[in-house]
Amino acid sequence: MEVMFGDIEELIKLCRFHDCSHNNEPGCAVREALYSGALDRQRWNSWLKLQKELGHLEAKKEGRLRLKEKQAGRRIAKLVKEIYKGKGKR
Repeated sequence: MEVMFGDIEELIKLCRFHDCSHNNEPGCAVREALYSGALDRQRWNSWLKLQKELGHLEAKKEGRLRLKEKQAGRRIAKLVKEIYKGKGKR
């Protein structure tokens, strides 16, 4: 993504606060660039849209991972139960 939006990534690094939301924090390099015209508003909106899409994909990926972990946990619990059941028969 840095290749496509390297200019924006560099601006973000110049913000005063590392967790800048680029909305109303003082010292926001992105806001200053938007205000001065150094950063095109449409380009910024495209970057925001991409960030939102990436966040959605990441959340989806995390959801799948949690589901797989839950399923694995159930399989392990079932195997443990079967092992202990088998030991009781001896």
